[in-house]
Amino acid sequence: MKINPEDVKVPLEKIVEVKNREVQVSIGKMTDTKAAMYKSFMSTCASDDKALVDTTDMDDESTMKTCAVQFDKMKAMLMEKSDSGELTPGQKKLPPALQKAILKKMEEEED
Repeated sequence: MKINPEDVKVPLEKIVEVKNREVQVSIGKMTDTKAAMYKSFMSTCASDDKALVDTTDMDDESTMKTCAVQFDKMKAMLMEKSDSGELTPGQKKLPPALQKAILKKMEEEED
């Protein structure tokens, strides 16, 4: 399934915080940086059945759901910042499109 990153719908994000021993849950939009990473991830995942998670023989809806779950699992690594300003060892193993998106995110954060 070929998908353009701009066609990916970004879901709302759940934020859980503990303040004064009370759990507070809020729902809001992803930051622009995280949304761009999500779109790139989903596009790459949906386009290549085995790039990030095996979606072989899945319909479009199942593929998107599976990719979204995989994004949640990999989010920390995708958003990780290295001290050297380069990709981390884990990020270097990702497909080129995601590496490019991570480098773009790093560049934007420096500005």
